[in-house]
Amino acid sequence: MGLPSLSVCRPSVLKWNDSGLGSRIGILQSLPALELRANLGRGRTTIRSERQPIAPFLPYILLLLAALSATTALAADLKPGNIAPSAKVSASSTRPGYPLAAVNDGRMDTQWSTDAGKTTGQWLQFDWDSPQTVCGVAMLATGPWTQTLDVQVDREGQWVSVAKAGSPEEPAPVHAILTFAPVRTKSVRIALEGGAAYWEVEIYNDAAKMADAVAEYTKISVTMAGDLRGHLMGNVSQSLGEQAVRDAEVTVTGKTPTRPWKESAKTGRLGDFEVPLPFATIGPIEVNVAKDELVAEQTIDSRDVSTQLTPESKEARKDKLSLCGKWDFAADPPAGFPTVTTGMKWTSINVPAHWEMEGQAAESGRAVYRREFTAPEAWRGKRIKLRADAVYSHAQVWVNS
Repeated sequence: MGLPSLSVCRPSVLKWNDSGLGSRIGILQSLPALELRANLGRGRTTIRSERQPIAPFLPYILLLLAALSATTALAADLKPGNIAPSAKVSASSTRPGYPLAAVNDGRMDTQWSTDAGKTTGQWLQFDWDSPQTVCGVAMLATGPWTQTLDVQVDREGQWVSVAKAGSPEEPAPVHAILTFAPVRTKSVRIALEGGAAYWEVEIYNDAAKMADAVAEYTKISVTMAGDLRGHLMGNVSQSLGEQAVRDAEVTVTGKTPTRPWKESAKTGRLGDFEVPLPFATIGPIEVNVAKDELVAEQTIDSRDVSTQLTPESKEARKDKLSLCGKWDFAADPPAGFPTVTTGMKWTSINVPAHWEMEGQAAESGRAVYRREFTAPEAWRGKRIKLRADAVYSHAQVWVNS
């Protein structure tokens, strides 16, 4: 028997790839205390393997790729239909260290920003040598800096507005995804009020590709957890968690050993909701969210919802394996890692610790931790969780790879 399931506590980015040599999951950033636990921890997300890894209880090799940015991209990811990278870009101002070229380089680990203190009359302009068809823009901001934005196109020397977001009372969404009727132009200008900082600005020339971008960037995300009052609390958001979905209808269903149950709620101003969680709920809990054309469904395991604090038993304390201590460490892995490992220089580092506090530096903001360990034979066939306390930002984990 192999590992029937793995869970990660407090995940922000999760990836799963059962390669036959092991399983790849994603967790978080620079390493704090790590431990493995069997049948104990309460994680929010469970990932199940469809195949058995080879030699499941031989020594494990654990690799973590950590990054300082929550939206790190290892290489440029040019979206189909996005013509912004082919444009010449200009701006009203640029903050030192946040180059203009970063706004259309196809990467989500570089950013452009208006100069510090510049909050009025700012603009960002894209120019092409020949007329282009334009039907939408995706403004992927680093935070809630922009109050209003106005997308304009050049028509015979005049700037004509085709889409707007934000108002004096309500700021523009962190990720503003705007569509409009196709228009031919050689220039697009985005007028900005309130300052601006963007990972990327995408401009689309194909309505179908723009629709794909809208579906990707506006997809609803639902996160949930239990509280000590016997409730299931949750949050509904869009734009990779940046924009709350207000006034959405939420329906939660589940069952106890004696009956099925159903609860309803509506999200608040911050996208939050809560419903009573009947005592002794077992099996899956299904959550359905709907607001206008936006819908989402999510299923969680009731075992992953903690509704009370319980003292840790002596038996529970025995059934875990601490991964604190010395790890192998390599800064600035090549872009093709883990397939490409050429030139990597490994050294030893303490965990828990931040690598900079250990005298290490990574110019790219990325680094790799590696540790080999043996899972106890008694864990065979059990549900095993990798628990990472107080980690944040972005990381990926490879097990047995």
